[in-house]
Amino acid sequence: MKSSQILKKARKLIVSGQRSYICNAVYKVCEGTDSASKGSKIEEYISKQLDGTFTLNSWLRKRHGINPSIGSRKLKQTRLAWIDWMIAAYEEKGD
Repeated sequence: MKSSQILKKARKLIVSGQRSYICNAVYKVCEGTDSASKGSKIEEYISKQLDGTFTLNSWLRKRHGINPSIGSRKLKQTRLAWIDWMIAAYEEKGD
């Protein structure tokens, strides 16, 4: 499965409320499939983007001084926007 397809499925899990975090959603999509290594690469990429923090919430606090509440709608929208950006980037590369 292409990385963009994994992220699209992960996005659906977040939209439906089945998962809150991108990495957890990616893991769930790839669990028990032949795409596990691709999922791990996506998670590694996300980890690098978070620059030493473990969640988008903590990255926003560290990098921008923003302290959104964990379950906030705005934080969910930010995660979805980040997934959309990653999907576009992977599609641009043909992945």
